[in-house]
Amino acid sequence: MIKEILKKVTAAVLSASLLTAALPYIGVSVFAENNAGKVRVIIENSTFTADTNGNAPLWTGVKVDEWVTLDDDSNGLNVVADAATQAGQTVTGADTGYITELCGLGAGDGGDMSGWMGTLNDWFTSEALSAYTVQNGKLADGDEIRMMYSLSWGADLGYDWSGTDKSLKNFEISGGELSPEFSADVKEYTLVIPEKTSEVTFRPIALNKAFEVKSTTGDKTLKISRPETLSDGDVITVTVGGDNIYTVTVSDNNGEDTAADSKRVSNVIALIAQIGEVTADSGEKITAARNAYDELFDELKARVTNAQTLFYSEEKYAEIIKLLADESRVGEIYAEMLEAALESEIVPLAETGGEWYITALARAGVLPENTAEKYYSELEKALLNIENGRISHKATDNARVIIALCAMGKNPADVAGRNLLKGLDDYDFINKQGLMAKIFALIAFDCTDYNAGCREKLVSDLLDCRTPDGGWALMGDRADYDITAMAVQALAPYMKNERANEAVEAALAVLSNGLDDNCRYTTGSESLSQLIIAMSAVSADMNDARFVKNGISPVISLCSYYTEGGFTHLQNGEVNALATQQALLAVTAYDLSKDGNSLYDMDITVSDSTVGDSGNKENPPTGVRTACGAVVIISAAAVLTAFIKRRKK
Repeated sequence: MIKEILKKVTAAVLSASLLTAALPYIGVSVFAENNAGKVRVIIENSTFTADTNGNAPLWTGVKVDEWVTLDDDSNGLNVVADAATQAGQTVTGADTGYITELCGLGAGDGGDMSGWMGTLNDWFTSEALSAYTVQNGKLADGDEIRMMYSLSWGADLGYDWSGTDKSLKNFEISGGELSPEFSADVKEYTLVIPEKTSEVTFRPIALNKAFEVKSTTGDKTLKISRPETLSDGDVITVTVGGDNIYTVTVSDNNGEDTAADSKRVSNVIALIAQIGEVTADSGEKITAARNAYDELFDELKARVTNAQTLFYSEEKYAEIIKLLADESRVGEIYAEMLEAALESEIVPLAETGGEWYITALARAGVLPENTAEKYYSELEKALLNIENGRISHKATDNARVIIALCAMGKNPADVAGRNLLKGLDDYDFINKQGLMAKIFALIAFDCTDYNAGCREKLVSDLLDCRTPDGGWALMGDRADYDITAMAVQALAPYMKNERANEAVEAALAVLSNGLDDNCRYTTGSESLSQLIIAMSAVSADMNDARFVKNGISPVISLCSYYTEGGFTHLQNGEVNALATQQALLAVTAYDLSKDGNSLYDMDITVSDSTVGDSGNKENPPTGVRTACGAVVIISAAAVLTAFIKRRKK
């Protein structure tokens, strides 16, 4: 979980983007034929233009604008290094995955939040630029990489990773005239070009460059850095963030038609416009628009300027219906996840799996005795050399292990004679790691009856560091959905406190408002997983109207990220270990909520009398806590078989 959050920050630093309107375009004659297999690399500083903290900018404006030849080993970062070298400039860090200096201008020169950020085709990429390679097809001829200096981690470059607005900011077009005048709310346009014009540069710009913009006509993807050949009747589909669609129909303004034809086309355009927001009740409007469209001749279909809206509406409606139909699969998916976790090698203190798999399997009631004993034995060995009950320099490591031990029914105050709770009950130790450590320290403490000395201070700190919009964030002043959901989990036991109750209710409103029409967050499946765990922590109905969109609940939506082998971070992505791990915890929380329990509702009894003992005192037997708090030894095979049968009924 923590690694995923750090990954977001790293991705922001390495992958943010800005497209500057004033940059000149290179004519088609320069690269249409002679530069096959090249990408354009631009290095610029448009933000650090005045003295900052006593430092003056070394240079401003565009320093490098080069076309770099690709080869099989090219990726987004090494082509930046090639461009800088090609232009006689310096570069530091490209070989390590994080560029700290370009053309003499280094990270930190403009302040604590300053540094280099990169874009691919005007998009803050979802992965580091080094992940975009020729070999995996994510870096190709005609692409544009822009490295920009930022003073505020991308906020000054038009990047807001937590924002949800997928609108276009504008079109930059040379070689044609857009009609009507651009407005973010207008989705259909005509691009009038002079007769026989073939060189048109087409650059749609996103309002929030955290969302990828793609422009296609037919099976061709338009490149923003070079002119493209467009003809009368071509329809350009511009997609922002995967689902916000604009269409631009190319016209040489020489077509002729009858009044009847124009009326038929106008009628279809009107029917499509009437579809509006797509919901589970949009079927009749979509069918009416589709029938009218199908009755047109092909020549007239090309003049339906919002045809792509119809196609998108059909896809979205089908997806909503599929999600609703998939509700019955939740149990089957859960059984498959548990089976996969049981087959995994579970190692103490591993970055993925490890304690979170122990927690999920134990809370699900399917943790085998031999798996639990092996984990506990290996954990004891790993803790022999620790001091003050601290597992590592990170308080979250202590918290994660404490949670797993409680799920097993073990006493975290006596593991190989070490009191892990005492190691965590050190405010300075927790505070050093920041917000995440405070959240998980509280969660860990509340899995037990341990009287933590710093508990009151941790609760107060959480309530004091809320964002202005009512949530929590690792940085900045806008709530992160996953961090906000985790904070709700930590504060859930304290809702009798008026201030904590108000904070949790405000945070739940933030989490509700962030969900889109398909009950998803733009930040990925992990945010949904944390929402589900939070809902179980506050005893919220999993069909609470605040969190159900178009009849789709968070649990149903989460299952749409499931594919063979696990869960993905984004829709139609690859299996991601962290996403799979968090989804397993979430569906476990969902299952527990049916009996009025939550993921972290364990309340293990600990005793200071065991601390410092040589370990001779008998620990509670390995097993799973039942709803009434007892600990039982289980047979994994028998429980899993019964569980799968129950789920498939």
